[in-house]
Amino acid sequence: MSSTMPRGGLRAVHKALGHAKLLSRASAQQRAEGLAQQRAATTQTPRRPKAGVTGQMWLGIISSATMLFLAAPAFADACLFQPRRPFQLSSDTVEWTMLIASGRTCTQGLRLGSINITSVKLIAPPQSGKVDIKGPSFSYAAKADFQGQDEFTIQVSGTVVRIAGVSDVKVTVFVVDK
Repeated sequence: MSSTMPRGGLRAVHKALGHAKLLSRASAQQRAEGLAQQRAATTQTPRRPKAGVTGQMWLGIISSATMLFLAAPAFADACLFQPRRPFQLSSDTVEWTMLIASGRTCTQGLRLGSINITSVKLIAPPQSGKVDIKGPSFSYAAKADFQGQDEFTIQVSGTVVRIAGVSDVKVTVFVVDK
């Protein structure tokens, strides 16, 4: 035997190495089991809302944020626009409402989902304001000295899933003081 060989020879070395492997496997297995238990604990524990925040409160917050998000483009354009229902290009007539300040202009697009618009025509002009057709949209300009109600009707032609049709859109405008 050589002078560097530990006491007990090769058997002792193999035994020590085997014992170290067993210990390392056991510690690896324990670590894996510990991680699995931690994951299970975090997925099984229901998350509680912070104190004072309830489901109803979240619903209110989300609803308010949605209303602000949807209304922001209308405020930026100086008008509030409310389509009651979308047109279907099935010889239907829909009624929409617009609220605008006197002397202001409001632009509204007409594109909806899978509808392909081929033309937009003004078929009944407003009595007080002015309507301009701009591609698949229109704009209404209220007179600076007018307050009250105005109406106009546009006709939208196009196709829905390759089926041609038309819709009339009657817009009631409420012009208010700046």
